[in-house]
Amino acid sequence: MPGGGARETYVLRAPIGGVVSERKANPGMEVRPDLPDPLYVITDPKHLWVMIDLPERNLSKVEPGHPVAVEVDAWAGERFAGTIEKIGETVDPATRRIQVRCSVPNPARKLKPEMYARVTLLADENQRALRVPNGALITEGLYSHVFVEKSPGVFEKRRVTLRLQDRDYSYVASGLRPGERVVAAGALLLNSELAAAN
Repeated sequence: MPGGGARETYVLRAPIGGVVSERKANPGMEVRPDLPDPLYVITDPKHLWVMIDLPERNLSKVEPGHPVAVEVDAWAGERFAGTIEKIGETVDPATRRIQVRCSVPNPARKLKPEMYARVTLLADENQRALRVPNGALITEGLYSHVFVEKSPGVFEKRRVTLRLQDRDYSYVASGLRPGERVVAAGALLLNSELAAAN
């Protein structure tokens, strides 16, 4: 080594495979067993956790093993499949939300830690629901309604129960029958005119 000093090296082997995501060891640092932080943090980027802040009202719609779809801005239009692993035991009193952990395979390493993601709960394959655009829904308090066309120009306001809701569509568990026509655009305007008439 230039300057006459001897170079000492030490091979540090990890008990697990992966990549180093954090390094707390620096040249000249004293290494002791009572250090508060680990020297290195090793992660496996091929399997990630996605944490959801689930609104309290949706708790009955999720359970461990339930499939989800994950979307991120970096990969527009692409969905990554995942599974709910764990549901938190407590509700945040400030936000009224519950932490839910999902496991997402990431073999191509497209997803990165600390990304913001949108998570959609997927319906169970054994369950059936009617899909309507979110623009067809009118929310009043805790309940959702749609306008059903009874005959040309005649509409009925009907309360529906939602099974799931994502960014664009809602999935109706009860209140609608297959084949019924609903107002998909202008439902809020129609509701306002109905309220003004009454």
